[in-house]
Amino acid sequence: MVKIRGTRGDSAGFAEWDHGKHEGREGKLQGVLDTGSDYIPRTATLVMDDRESLTVPIIHLVPVPPTQVRNKVVALDGRYKGQIVTVRDMMLDSCLVTHDDSMYDDLTHDRMCLYSER
Repeated sequence: MVKIRGTRGDSAGFAEWDHGKHEGREGKLQGVLDTGSDYIPRTATLVMDDRESLTVPIIHLVPVPPTQVRNKVVALDGRYKGQIVTVRDMMLDSCLVTHDDSMYDDLTHDRMCLYSER
């Protein structure tokens, strides 16, 4: 799950995108297009809550952190990078995650992304 941020043009370093009308919306990441061009931005296709498909420049996407113990997340760093893991404990700035309860990793909230099967 990702959240759309910085689309109003009022954040330093971010240009306005689609008049900011999707600011703050969350969606499930379906895929990324990288043309390898310096002139065409990388984009991601999201499925929104209303089942709408939306293509967004990836510069405007931030990960949605877990909200509770037992949430499934995608690890963006650490020993489980790229894997779906389970949150076993939540601290103020980080979570203890595991793949199979035999080994654990401590990830800060910005290094994981809430996983949704919907």
